[in-house]
Amino acid sequence: MLAFRREPFGLIIAEGRESGCAILASNVDGIPEVLDMGRAGCLFPGGGCKVLACKIKTFLTDEGYRRS
Repeated sequence: MLAFRREPFGLIIAEGRESGCAILASNVDGIPEVLDMGRAGCLFPGGGCKVLACKIKTFLTDEGYRRS
């Protein structure tokens, strides 16, 4: 999970993708590009704490969601 409000690139996301990790990251700056506009991970609005909490809960409870 990467919950930044600003991030020009997000190298840790690229590393996570290479490792096959499920990725949940804020939709800010260069992060969407690293995640192929959300096709390679789940994006949530930057600063959206309630949305983030819901996404974390889904990641923890829904294995199919994590795999997708």
